[in-house]
Amino acid sequence: MHKIPVIAVIILLVLVCQPTHADVTVTMRGSFAVNGDIKPSQTTVDRMNLLLNSTQYYRGESERIDFGNYSVIARDNRPAAILIDLSTRRYRAFNINSINIASAVKQLLTKVDPDVSLSIVSNRMTTIKFDGHRCHRYITQFTVSFPSQATGAGYTFDEIYAIDFPGIGRTRQSLNGSKVRGVYLRGTMLTTSPYFGMTVQTQAVGISTQAIAAETFGLSDDYTKSNKPSSLSFDSVGKGVMSAKPTDPYINLNQFTGADKAQKLITAGKFDDAGDLVRSLAKRNLNGKLGPIYNLLGDHSISMNKRDEAWGWYSLAVTTSDEPADLIHAHFALADYYTANRDIDHATKQLQAILDLPTATQTDKDKAADLMKSLTLTR
Repeated sequence: MHKIPVIAVIILLVLVCQPTHADVTVTMRGSFAVNGDIKPSQTTVDRMNLLLNSTQYYRGESERIDFGNYSVIARDNRPAAILIDLSTRRYRAFNINSINIASAVKQLLTKVDPDVSLSIVSNRMTTIKFDGHRCHRYITQFTVSFPSQATGAGYTFDEIYAIDFPGIGRTRQSLNGSKVRGVYLRGTMLTTSPYFGMTVQTQAVGISTQAIAAETFGLSDDYTKSNKPSSLSFDSVGKGVMSAKPTDPYINLNQFTGADKAQKLITAGKFDDAGDLVRSLAKRNLNGKLGPIYNLLGDHSISMNKRDEAWGWYSLAVTTSDEPADLIHAHFALADYYTANRDIDHATKQLQAILDLPTATQTDKDKAADLMKSLTLTR
């Protein structure tokens, strides 16, 4: 009944249908945990981690999400999205017109039990502040019953979208009929049943508003389009091999050659190219050697007075690097960012991270302690 692949498809569905923005790139990081009698296979674990660590691109009504060697692209007003294997250029096209999360879950689970029923428990939206952005928070809860198996499951989706970016476009996603708008910042999905529980979490760790190359959303002429798709269908409306060449010029670089190339680009003053390169590595989970690069990109963003962009680079440094120098530099930079935004709690956490770092020098710890004292006086 509780098949992990079905849950994985639900997560992919949610990720594909995130809302759009004129030009925004979001780096997502996520995790999931399972408890109960059913344990996922290692293959399932690997696939889930692949789905939950992604790079998302938004422009107008065009959307793209890259995870591992795969991309999902939905362009303009086309009623279908395509899933492309970038290594083979093979693709599948799916109908995705105006997806409702609850209805999507029900349709997927109908394949498990044709008599499945779904009941909405709660559906609400509130306006909040999150990570310095004005946001809409959508929470929808529903239960699913499987009559033939005399059991059921509960689902809770809790998602946050920034609405303070200009030029936000339409989205294909809705929560029980309410259109979701904004730039995706955080999401949690909880699944509970008598035998199985699952928690899935995703959060933006980097946001860039730099211009996105037009070919990012490019589709070749051999893409199969559906004329009149149903409101929701996971049946493929076409498949084949894309004739277009891969749009990622850095696809053949690994974390070592990629880090070296990025350093050379930065030395040459080509910061935008270096940013594109590290995004290519990050979407393939090859960012283990990029701590110094993330910090250099963050420093450059600060010099250009792009503080929010710098926050994204420094956040990537602290979440991917294990080098003390990288971590200390990024934590101090993040503390400065939060202090400038009068977010004393988050600034204090960054300084505390330095104090808790066993490899930090005494000089760095003394500096962090002094800054914490000065923050205390500003409360």
